[in-house]
Amino acid sequence: MFDWYDQPLHTRAPAGGETGLDGTYRRGGEFEPFYVPRPLMPQVDEEDLDSLITFAFFKGVSIFPAERSPSALFFHQRVDSHKVKDMVEAVYLKPILVSRDGFVLDGNHRATAHKQRDEDAECLLVDTDFEEAMQILFAFPKTYVLDATQTVERK
Repeated sequence: MFDWYDQPLHTRAPAGGETGLDGTYRRGGEFEPFYVPRPLMPQVDEEDLDSLITFAFFKGVSIFPAERSPSALFFHQRVDSHKVKDMVEAVYLKPILVSRDGFVLDGNHRATAHKQRDEDAECLLVDTDFEEAMQILFAFPKTYVLDATQTVERK
């Protein structure tokens, strides 16, 4: 579907940023070690998570529930502070997909909300590194991407 993961991390996006609730803005280079724009990140609906777990298992990768502190997660995309502030509880409670090396695969806004509330997040840990996890997610038939104008979570 996408070939962005074939490019070296540092060439994926030259810019980007995050406007925090405190009004600060960080350029893309301040996301370590890379920035991936939201339209290039996989989205998996909650009702498809069980199918994803089975799919990954047959690809040789386990996905299992885990709890993580937001301070242990790596954020790599722009986050809309208004979306985080206005997040409904049902969305906040959805699990966050995280790679074994701590990168948020799906759920940057939810992870940011957990960070702001200083609460651990319920996660589904994809037991492989970011690169392989991304390849598995994009190979999963029910994965989709948002276009750049979409700002709300699908329900």
